[in-house]
Amino acid sequence: GSATLSMAYAAALFADSCLRGLNGQPTVECTYVESTVTDAPFFATKCKLSTEGVEKINGLGDLSDYEKEGLKAMMPELIAQIEKGVEFAKAN
Repeated sequence: GSATLSMAYAAALFADSCLRGLNGQPTVECTYVESTVTDAPFFATKCKLSTEGVEKINGLGDLSDYEKEGLKAMMPELIAQIEKGVEFAKAN
């Protein structure tokens, strides 16, 4: 259905950006990577993709008070889910 096509299209665009970066045409994409941007060990932020792979991880930029509250509120659950995923990956 449309959800599957949307995911496939997003994956194709991301793969294209990765390949452009690796070919010497740096691009910026929102990318889920290991970072220190937040308290979570992994987070999605805009990253510069280049011949070096992820060349630069950008910060969150200016957040409103509402956004800061939301980020703080969701962080414990996000960290717990990341830890669960990391443990699963290690066990399999």
